[in-house]
Amino acid sequence: MKRIVLLMSFCMLALFSSCNNDDNALGHKAEDAWLSFVQKDLIGEWSPQKVELKPIIGEPFMSIPYPNIPNCDVDVLTFRKDFTGGFTKHGEACASQQIPFYWKHRLGVIIFQLGEEKVITSLLLKKSPKYLVLDFKAADALPILKQYYPDIVKVPEDQLALLVVKMYFVKK
Repeated sequence: MKRIVLLMSFCMLALFSSCNNDDNALGHKAEDAWLSFVQKDLIGEWSPQKVELKPIIGEPFMSIPYPNIPNCDVDVLTFRKDFTGGFTKHGEACASQQIPFYWKHRLGVIIFQLGEEKVITSLLLKKSPKYLVLDFKAADALPILKQYYPDIVKVPEDQLALLVVKMYFVKK
């Protein structure tokens, strides 16, 4: 009787162990499929084309072509498969500045982690093989906006909280 119980226990253990391994394999396959779906069309280099400043609801009151420096390389937003990326911005004398970040994607939202404390959350409004449109709080982009729209500093903080920046990109 002891042998039968021992044999049954061994069979049950083998059965549960094999199911557990199958579950892990299925879990990894599902996770890999999800990552592939999230990253599809997003991975690569994106060139900014247009910037809009607008209220959360309503029409933009500023819509300008992205201000690349003439005769310099265009600025580039890069997403990599390992969830790192960078924004390469060109300034005076075409000197480039790289702003590295980590990124996460959650159901239509991209979260950019810049350094230890700076987090910028953007809505992913459009993602296709050729076009990308991101929408984020104007307050998060204030240092950049001041360069192109100096009057933004005159906007009261409570009103600034109601403004968003919409950026259009094309795949390089």
